[in-house]
Amino acid sequence: FFVEGTLSYADKTNIWVSIPLNNIQRKDGQIVPEKQGYGESGAKVYVEVSPDDKGKTKFKFRLRKKKFYEQRGIEEQYKQDKKRDRLLRKKRRKEKREKK
Repeated sequence: FFVEGTLSYADKTNIWVSIPLNNIQRKDGQIVPEKQGYGESGAKVYVEVSPDDKGKTKFKFRLRKKKFYEQRGIEEQYKQDKKRDRLLRKKRRKEKREKK
């Protein structure tokens, strides 16, 4: 999984945990999987960790990361990252097919 965001002891904490869906499937425990980068890991689900009005930690389940970029005012970066990650996955799939 991947973690990013801001950790603050005041009330500004906003952390996003990205969980690749391929991490959830059952795997052979004897084989160490190949390391993958963020873009190569494919589809993900997200958990947003942030404080509520009373200061208690709350968790939000998200299917897209668009809100992460909106909260930081970098919506255009979302489109660029999404396109870049898609191209990386496509390249990796092509390389896998050529190995077989």
